[in-house]
Amino acid sequence: MRLYPTCASCNLGSMAKLMEIVEIKGEPWEVMRSLLKVASQVPGDAKPVELYKVLYDELMGGKVVDIYKEEKRQMNEAVLSIYSWLQSLVREAKNPVKRAIRLSIIGNIIDLGVHGHRWGDLKEEVLKSLKMPLHYDERDAFIEMLESSKTLFIIGDNAGEVVFDRLLIETIKEHYPHLEIKYGVRGEPLLNDITEEDAIHAGIDKRYIVNTGVDLPGFVPSRASEEGLKALKEADIIISKGQGNFEGLSETPYNIFFALRAKCAPVASEWKAPIGSLIFSRVR
Repeated sequence: MRLYPTCASCNLGSMAKLMEIVEIKGEPWEVMRSLLKVASQVPGDAKPVELYKVLYDELMGGKVVDIYKEEKRQMNEAVLSIYSWLQSLVREAKNPVKRAIRLSIIGNIIDLGVHGHRWGDLKEEVLKSLKMPLHYDERDAFIEMLESSKTLFIIGDNAGEVVFDRLLIETIKEHYPHLEIKYGVRGEPLLNDITEEDAIHAGIDKRYIVNTGVDLPGFVPSRASEEGLKALKEADIIISKGQGNFEGLSETPYNIFFALRAKCAPVASEWKAPIGSLIFSRVR
């Protein structure tokens, strides 16, 4: 996915939010002016997640800071507190894997990284979202493919959401024990995206976790480690979680099912779907 004009305002809004959280040297408007200048030099064929990283590095002076470390922990713990309830929703479903996929998509509602996005009572959000139709729903095709697949690579997205992904992994493994499952995490902390530490805190078995090496808020193959690329290229089937990963992978040739909620106009436009749509589909 290439940059849309509104990607600039979204990313600059995120920078303004970060400026309120971290100690930045310089007068705020002058800092923003420097960010505007940097943004104007980003080529048009860059991906939105690449624009974010350029602005973030400029703002932070190249330092790697886990800004949302405590918030990520709180988000994980909030979902872990309802985990037994989520498990019951899967157990009572006619097709547990389809229900677990839907819940994993619903987990994408929890995102501090989208400028202006908020989330409320988790159970209420889950129950409300369970009633929403999927704008594109290829779960049946995905499940059919699981029968003949040997490896599944799930590329994770955010804290909190990772706990829903844990439920998906456990459910798929229960019904397809032959399947080798890998779960991709970011190479360094950025926004509320998950690192290996966050995934382990969410309860994902360490044997599933792959450090992709990616230092962006989305999987871009050119920024991945050898281990991350190997997991991507060797997987029979892939689930890409969230908007950032979609931005980085939408034009790649791999067998990817994108699982996300279209939270902004550019992503919704890519899918020709209304903003807020739930999607589980290969690129159309």
